[in-house]
Amino acid sequence: MTRLAILTAVAAAAVTYMQLAVPLAAPSLARRDATAYWQVAMIAALVVLIAAGAIGWLARGAPIPPSHSGGAEGGPVPIWRLHHVPARGALLAGSISAALLLGGVMERLPFWGIAQAVLLPWLPIWWFDATWQTRHYGLYGFLSALTLFQLGHMMEHTAELVQLFVNHGNLAQSHGVFGVLDNEVVHFYWNVGVWVGLAVLLYRLGAKNPWLWIAFAAASLHMVEHIYLYWVYVFHQEFWSAGGWAGILGKGGILGSPLDRPYLHFAYNYIEVVPLVIAFLDQSRRVYNRYLKQAFPMLSDEELLA
Repeated sequence: MTRLAILTAVAAAAVTYMQLAVPLAAPSLARRDATAYWQVAMIAALVVLIAAGAIGWLARGAPIPPSHSGGAEGGPVPIWRLHHVPARGALLAGSISAALLLGGVMERLPFWGIAQAVLLPWLPIWWFDATWQTRHYGLYGFLSALTLFQLGHMMEHTAELVQLFVNHGNLAQSHGVFGVLDNEVVHFYWNVGVWVGLAVLLYRLGAKNPWLWIAFAAASLHMVEHIYLYWVYVFHQEFWSAGGWAGILGKGGILGSPLDRPYLHFAYNYIEVVPLVIAFLDQSRRVYNRYLKQAFPMLSDEELLA
């Protein structure tokens, strides 16, 4: 918990510094104009509240899954080890990534193109390993994949803050590494996928993993913002472009806060991703290889823990 407190303090200090020292250079609406579609925000909040409440009720009433351990030898699942890919496969992927990195730099490709080229050789390895995890550890494989993607998402928000710092708050030049994906449609569907994924995990695993409840609550709050932003973007683009992109809690938004939208959404993702990572680490101590259960059906779950 001490490390978590330190990490949170560092993140809060970074966001505070950025808001005070690097104000955003972007259009904004007058207060009376920013609240023009408050009814949409209210409906979005009610829809998410009802849906989240129903999911929470189902999760509380779901049968408690037994506690499982990571394999026959006990202890947590070795999460940093490749389970289905030999070491030479990872070495080959690393070599290809290094070559593509060098080629991209020499060809002066945009940063997003270089990043994509570097990540591409690792996709088959990730896919095979994630498939193996799902086959052997069930829903834990899905939790692992969701955590990985959310960490990547968090890195995108971090890259955006670095770009804002370098570009003196110029939002037009600060869209993260994969800037082509920085639009409301992608943000909306990404957050829908994360919210639904967390809902499934909460129902199946939440009884013994309280960090999933925290991640789901943060994702629900985040979802309200993106429902409103998506609606405004689709149906009132002029309003969105004039400053409606600030959303509900962003500075200049319907309710407003001291934080400009990039800094606010960095905070949203922090309080969403960090509990998810902790939930993943906690769950790695609770799962066992399902083939052990098939091989030793006479053993109880407690005996499989040993």
